[in-house]
Amino acid sequence: MRLGHTAPGGSSSGSAVGVSAGYSPISIGTEADGSVCTPASRAALYGMKPTVGSTPMDGIFAISTTFDTVGAMAKSVDDLAILVGYVQEKAPGSNGADPNYQAVFQRDWSNLRLGFVDPDKWWLPPGLVTPIEEVNTQIKASYEAVMEKIQSVGGEIIYPVELVHPKQNGIGKAMDIIFDYEPRDVVAKYLETRDDPNMKSLEDIATFNMEHADLEFPEDYPNQNALLDALNHKLTRTDYETAKVTLQKEGLENGVRRVMEEGRLDAIIGPMDGPLASIAAAIGGPVATMPVGLLNLHGRPFGLAVIALPKEDAVLFKVMSAWEATFPKRACLHFCSSKIRICHLPTKFVHFVLVFSSRMLPGSSGFRRTRLEQLLLLSRRRVLEACKRFKVCQTRAPN
Repeated sequence: MRLGHTAPGGSSSGSAVGVSAGYSPISIGTEADGSVCTPASRAALYGMKPTVGSTPMDGIFAISTTFDTVGAMAKSVDDLAILVGYVQEKAPGSNGADPNYQAVFQRDWSNLRLGFVDPDKWWLPPGLVTPIEEVNTQIKASYEAVMEKIQSVGGEIIYPVELVHPKQNGIGKAMDIIFDYEPRDVVAKYLETRDDPNMKSLEDIATFNMEHADLEFPEDYPNQNALLDALNHKLTRTDYETAKVTLQKEGLENGVRRVMEEGRLDAIIGPMDGPLASIAAAIGGPVATMPVGLLNLHGRPFGLAVIALPKEDAVLFKVMSAWEATFPKRACLHFCSSKIRICHLPTKFVHFVLVFSSRMLPGSSGFRRTRLEQLLLLSRRRVLEACKRFKVCQTRAPN
């Protein structure tokens, strides 16, 4: 699969485009490796994948228990904090505790020591995105300007930090093993919760795809090799457990934690058009994206990624809130209503807005509850109006 420079990113592309186009001020998605933060960045949004295990996963189609978690995106850090906190309230073991990330917001860079990676070492691989010198030059110039600006207002920066790369120390190979080993059981457990008698396993999905190749294999995605890899691998349980140990040892302990402790860093920042989200996935830590600007070449938004150690989600909100107070407002994208219609948004996004907003699970209180209600009701109204305007069948977005 290729990402390309003008693709919206995925897999939570509908969630990002829906928010950016104005159908909803907030949305959720799932991320194993970049699936929330990449589309959020390419839609000029704030996005975040929290620490793995900190969100409920019931009823969610996932492919990996090691990497997958629920993430969120919004046009402001305030709205993002409300949504992430609300989702985490519902996680098993949270006891309904309120993270209240707004309490850690700051309008300056005090008490934050940040490491920046060398962007020339942290571009996405050519097999995923063809390098374009003009694009890389602009992103790098913006990157350097960001560091200068933060330092000019009192921020403390270490550059460059020599962070372990996914291609180093067996990290990428270990991730591939886990991505191949886990889906069969993870998908089967999910399908047990569904009522479809014809879909009970990953094999059933692969067979359906083959029988409906004209629908499932479009020109840009003509195969299901990743799915077949998960079905046909010869990996053993020992291979799998060894891979998990590698990620903890080389990714976390000898990697991110060592660099952060030696540099006394709170967070590490790099281009979102790079594999920093993969390192966050490898260690099970949080990753977020912050909007920077629009590419001169074709107007596609781009942003920066920021990661922290597992369970240090609050640190990312400190960074994002300081960012929002320091830099210009996110770019406002202009969509042609004849091209971006509700019927073009994935059912998952429409379903989130209409179902989640109507059920409004109890448990929140005070301002956060009121603000969440406002956001969801606004989302519901906009989507329903769009459905009516474009005559979308209501069964596609059930209550």
